[in-house]
Amino acid sequence: MSNITVYFRYFKDQEIRESENIKISKYLPKYMKIGFSILLEEKVIDMDDYILCPLYHNEIQVGVTGGIKEKEESKAACARELGEEVGLVPISLNDLIPVVKTENKRECTCYALHIGRTSPVLKSEHKESINKEFPDTRNKVGCFVHGNVSSILAHMCQSEIYMYFSEDRIIGVGMVPVIDIIRLIKDGYFGL
Repeated sequence: MSNITVYFRYFKDQEIRESENIKISKYLPKYMKIGFSILLEEKVIDMDDYILCPLYHNEIQVGVTGGIKEKEESKAACARELGEEVGLVPISLNDLIPVVKTENKRECTCYALHIGRTSPVLKSEHKESINKEFPDTRNKVGCFVHGNVSSILAHMCQSEIYMYFSEDRIIGVGMVPVIDIIRLIKDGYFGL
């Protein structure tokens, strides 16, 4: 995993840091790996793009993932998870580009979303609980928010990043180059 430069920011401050030493989580579910490959093949995600990622206790998770709640549509679940994990939501649910993979009798949907088609979570929505009254289902959703360095840095450099309520203990956001994610997948780095 050496020589991967990751840019990240803690929520508590506005400084963008660059490091080759921050750990990349081995968590990338099978449906996300398959979805990532398809999105690359179909040229939805460019080779020179970066992926916006949540930062958990000094470990970057590639992409946003989560569960779909009862009475929640897949795209709505994806929008909620994006708001909980990276502080962005799609301008329209139709901006989410889907790749569906069903495994183990559950639906797992991977999406791509260009950062130019997002809006930040508003201050008035900060720590707001979205659909928490509904229990989780076994169905999963994930998303790769992608764009060039400057477009993702524009989000990361905001004075404040507001997020929906989450129990995930996310402490910041980061970005990882697509080309390095491809290499990690080919090298079998991700465990799931």
